[in-house]
Amino acid sequence: MQKHDVFISYAHLDNEGDWVSEFDRVFKTFLSTWLGRPAKIWRDKTMGTGDYIWDTIEEHLLRSRIIIPIISPSYLNSEWCPRELKVLIEHNREKVGTKSAVFNVRRVPVEKDEIPDEIRDVLENVLYREFFKREETGKVRILAPDRGDEVRRKFLNNLEDLAQDV
Repeated sequence: MQKHDVFISYAHLDNEGDWVSEFDRVFKTFLSTWLGRPAKIWRDKTMGTGDYIWDTIEEHLLRSRIIIPIISPSYLNSEWCPRELKVLIEHNREKVGTKSAVFNVRRVPVEKDEIPDEIRDVLENVLYREFFKREETGKVRILAPDRGDEVRRKFLNNLEDLAQDV
């Protein structure tokens, strides 16, 4: 039985500066608008050192319609984040009919060979949104709402597009 519209999978390190919290807050607003009702989004906000909450995470993951992994090097290097995607694969939940149940967000660029083999297909063969921009110098800038009007506008547009895709 479905309990959540969306499960946000992320490395806690990526929420330094509240980036994931702001992503969640704004995305929920847009998704609620497009659903015509309050969106039900779950993400682990409380896991701390020594906590054993895998059963809780797995339950919420498997009772969510879709998963949005926020991909970054810290996500891929995490013990837990790739495990969440592996659970989807093991339960044949990476698709709903012919549609993907995974909408990945690239917080920063990652190379294909950085993605563990077990989850590469589910991340490489689905829609994703880039929440970074490459400058002419080759430098990468993370789209963050506190980085000026133009960057905030792109951050918001990406979230609204993602909400419509979901």
